[in-house]
Amino acid sequence: MNNPELDQRFILTISSSFIEIITEWLNVTAISEGYGQTSNEGLCYEFCSGIPFTGTISGEMFIGMDGFTRLLLLPYIITHLDMEFTHSQLVEAAMNSLVLKIAKEFSEELDAISHIKMLEPRNLNHKLVPLAKEDYRKYMMIYFIRDDENKKYLGRIYLHLVLDKK
Repeated sequence: MNNPELDQRFILTISSSFIEIITEWLNVTAISEGYGQTSNEGLCYEFCSGIPFTGTISGEMFIGMDGFTRLLLLPYIITHLDMEFTHSQLVEAAMNSLVLKIAKEFSEELDAISHIKMLEPRNLNHKLVPLAKEDYRKYMMIYFIRDDENKKYLGRIYLHLVLDKK
């Protein structure tokens, strides 16, 4: 179903929710650098998770970042974990907890306004994800992340919304 008005509402909801989640949970500032339609026919990031969703709108949301951003964000994420880990499990668990937190928050908010359910996230680190333009409407949002208190640049997080054309 191609409904530009519904797409726009969905994008604005995701964008504002993402900023709130990152700001409240990690105690950093997320600034929207821009968003819009994209003609990218694929994506690949050092850290990438795909979160499928179904409902009024169906598709998948991808959260991506480079290794530099992941490395700088890890200490902020780890401070919010209340679990025991071995060293090798720590990085994966920290990043998964961030994605699960985002998916949970989005699921609650989107279900309330548009009956959209977020499904189980999948790990797509270092994987090329093809996105055929015939099958999807694609939007990209870029967020600048910084720690204002310590005057530190933490990188960028990329959100890709891939909506089914059917």
